[in-house]
Amino acid sequence: MFIFAEIIKIKMSGMDLLFFKISTFLLCAHILYGGYYLFKKERRINLPVLFFCAIIGLCLVFLIINTPKPFLWIISLQAVFFFAMPLHLFYKKYLSDVYLQEFCNYKIYIEIYSIMLGFLGLLMLGFFPSQTILLSIITLCLILRLNFFIFCKKKLYKMHYPNISISPNPFISIIIPALNEEKYIGKLLESIKKQDYKNFEVIIVDDHSEDKTIEVAKGFESQLPLKIVQKEVRGISKSRNYGASLAKGEIILFLDADVVLPDNNFINKNLELFVRQKLSIAVADFIFSTEKIADKFITAFYKNWLRIVQYYNPRGPGFCLFALKELHNKVLFDESIIMAEDFDYIKRASNFGKFRILDSQPLLISWRRFKKENRLILVFKYLFFEWYRQNIGEIHKKLLPYRFGRF
Repeated sequence: MFIFAEIIKIKMSGMDLLFFKISTFLLCAHILYGGYYLFKKERRINLPVLFFCAIIGLCLVFLIINTPKPFLWIISLQAVFFFAMPLHLFYKKYLSDVYLQEFCNYKIYIEIYSIMLGFLGLLMLGFFPSQTILLSIITLCLILRLNFFIFCKKKLYKMHYPNISISPNPFISIIIPALNEEKYIGKLLESIKKQDYKNFEVIIVDDHSEDKTIEVAKGFESQLPLKIVQKEVRGISKSRNYGASLAKGEIILFLDADVVLPDNNFINKNLELFVRQKLSIAVADFIFSTEKIADKFITAFYKNWLRIVQYYNPRGPGFCLFALKELHNKVLFDESIIMAEDFDYIKRASNFGKFRILDSQPLLISWRRFKKENRLILVFKYLFFEWYRQNIGEIHKKLLPYRFGRF
């Protein structure tokens, strides 16, 4: 209790106070601009919105008053974002335009992210109360980055995406790369055969399988519009690009060989949402076939994380990926990348068209690709790979032992 009281009394002066004053100004600019942008576009307001705006305004006043006191300043900031979340959650239900709803989703992500950083700031203040200058520098850097997102990166949730025109009942090319998938390829093809949507072709790109993958696939030649091809050089990206080069469809659906379409209307429902939201690229929601609680927890966290960052840093797994053929021809999978090639593909593709995660019908995914990995080690590997991609660049060389996704 004594330590808590001492932290509250901490005051700043000099450079650390200056940095916090700049941070306060930038935060107020960020929040006011976000509100102005939303209300100007929609021109709709009601009593609950006014209530939350008044509470947020009061928190901003406390934020300004408490600028010299880092503990109270962070608490005031936490309160701003805490009340901003229900504002955006409530307001987006009444918005008429999809892009404004997605702007609210993006703001909710920023608010959650900022609250988490605020808790880290309080911990730092508690453990290192004499390092307010370091705290002020970190705070200013994070807020500068936050303002950069809201002012300069609107292209990730912009409303002026290229107008796309998709034919009624569009022809779809389903591309399936396969390497030694005799145990799984039949289940996938059987689920494709049962689809209500029939206007498609299936292209299996076999990567020189040494088992009975081709024999199993050929058993469906009389039941599906199926083409089985091989190429000279191995690689998942090479297989996808090669299959797409043979595609006749207006839309390409990339599927991994070990997935299963869980319902007869899987393609129909996801295609309907793809067209309705005027998307150019999208990934389907997914469910891993596992009964272990730890696996379900990892999956839930991963899925929610992908949903949150889709407005700010688009990415998604490539085991079920819809893309306009025209868009794919502009981007292509980078064949030099050996890890997260699907994330890179989506990131580059989002510069040319709108990306979203489809939630109309989830895909059933095999957990077999993770069974040989220790769960904790796997999580740390993913965190390392993500840090590397965000701070150094795409992964063109082997950094750690990793089995998933390699041909």
